[in-house]
Amino acid sequence: MSVLEKDVEGKASDYAESIGYISLKVRVTGQRGWPDHVFINPYGYHVWIEFKKPKEFPSKLQYYRLKTLIEQGASASWTDNLARAKDILDANVASTRLPAPRN
Repeated sequence: MSVLEKDVEGKASDYAESIGYISLKVRVTGQRGWPDHVFINPYGYHVWIEFKKPKEFPSKLQYYRLKTLIEQGASASWTDNLARAKDILDANVASTRLPAPRN
C-alpha cells in the first residue's frame, strides 16, 4: 500500500498536537497554492507546511506561496515524509523557546 499525502499530514498533525501545537488545516477560498497546514507552537509562533506524498514536489505556484510567506517573515516549508515534518516542527519549537528564568 502506498503512502498518501493525507497519511503524512495526519501523522504530522497528531505529532504536533502531542508536543503542544495547535494544528490547523488550511483551506483558502478563491486562492490556490497555499500550504496545507499551519501549526502554532506553545510560544505563539507558527510554521506553515505543505505536505506532498513521498517523492512528489510542490508545484510552481506552491513554491511561490512558500517563498511569499518566508519573505513576510513566516516560517514555511514543505515535506513528503513524517521524519522531515517532525524535524521542522521540533526546530520551530526549539528556536522560539524562551530561556529559563535565572534565579
